[in-house]
Amino acid sequence: MPVDLLAHLHDEEEHVRLMVKSYGCAHLNGGDFPRFSQDPFSLKDFRPTELRKFLPRLGVAVLFWLVGSYVNNVSQAWLQANMAGFYESEWGYSKANFQDAQAWLKKNQPAVYHDRWHDTLPNETIADAPKAMQKYYQNETVTLFDLVFLYLPEVPSSGPADFFAGAPSAVGIIRFAVFPGPMSLRWTYLTRAIMVWGCLWYARAITIIVTPLPNPYKQCVPESPFPYSIWLEALANMPGAGLFGFHELTCQDVMFSGHTAMGTTWTLFNWRYLKKAPWFRYTITHDWISLAVDAFCIIWLCGGWYVIAAAHFHYTVDVMVGAMFTFMIYNYYHNVIETCWLKETHPFQRSLAPFVTWLEKHSVDLKHWRASAQKLMDQRLHEHRWVSQSEAEPDNDTTIEVPLRDSDIATPVV
Repeated sequence: MPVDLLAHLHDEEEHVRLMVKSYGCAHLNGGDFPRFSQDPFSLKDFRPTELRKFLPRLGVAVLFWLVGSYVNNVSQAWLQANMAGFYESEWGYSKANFQDAQAWLKKNQPAVYHDRWHDTLPNETIADAPKAMQKYYQNETVTLFDLVFLYLPEVPSSGPADFFAGAPSAVGIIRFAVFPGPMSLRWTYLTRAIMVWGCLWYARAITIIVTPLPNPYKQCVPESPFPYSIWLEALANMPGAGLFGFHELTCQDVMFSGHTAMGTTWTLFNWRYLKKAPWFRYTITHDWISLAVDAFCIIWLCGGWYVIAAAHFHYTVDVMVGAMFTFMIYNYYHNVIETCWLKETHPFQRSLAPFVTWLEKHSVDLKHWRASAQKLMDQRLHEHRWVSQSEAEPDNDTTIEVPLRDSDIATPVV
């Protein structure tokens, strides 16, 4: 997980001063934290010099996302063309009721039946959740066993799941791209969010196809404008295709949940970037603000994950895997961008370093992170917490290098 060096700095004023200087806002409020009203739209982001820096990088991120989305759509189209009806044709419908199912078990696997029911007759057996078992599993095509389906209240539609997936992106764009404030990370926020989301598309294109699971959402009705071409079908599922009259929907892509990935990605970025691009000083200096934000985001995520599974839109494991993939990719990406400037990194990270270094070259929060790293290193060396006294005083043959340049601290343009 990315290291929060700021939490280890002792001097709060120094923390704020470094951040304001790194973000190029020292001229707005006499070096103190700038007021939101001084530049709510962060108009400096639209200077030609800034646009030349950031728009090519944002364009690369969007292209990466579009290709990933298309690759994912190809997988979805292939699944719809080749997996629709597979489980129904191979297994048909289940028994009409739980007792009939246990009678089949007693006849065909008597040892298994005896281990579970001993001498109880099939017509005397009762399911743990009889109403849910009868509704979701009896006289139905293949549906995998799921604890949420059986034991927790059902959400009657996919509307809440759609809201969970879409709302965080709308909030994030309004907060960080439309009204970012003076301490703006507008282009950096968008570039990173789109890159992480794009990585999830590529991962999902693999997971949905290697082991296709039977779709638990029985209300899903596929729409295939190009049933004989997965390539055109994938194009019809691209964002904005509906504007040209294409309506495409697939029902075989289950593991992992795209709704979970989208909602979790944008929630994570909104959650973590409130401190990286704050509107107000107390956002980064008051612990109770952080605790309140943490509590809200955790509740929001858990609620969102629940409504996806409880609507039977996905199995619970689809949601869990989608959430884990999102956290993993988010944390790995931020770890890479913070460590790619170091020489001693994993070989795989070194292979990514040229591209990531170019992509993040002008990110002011990383300049602040490096300045904070240098400050923290100086504190630790001074306090002898990391090294001994003899190691802290280098001899003629030993020097301690901190790879930080003056250019890593942004200077304000007046």
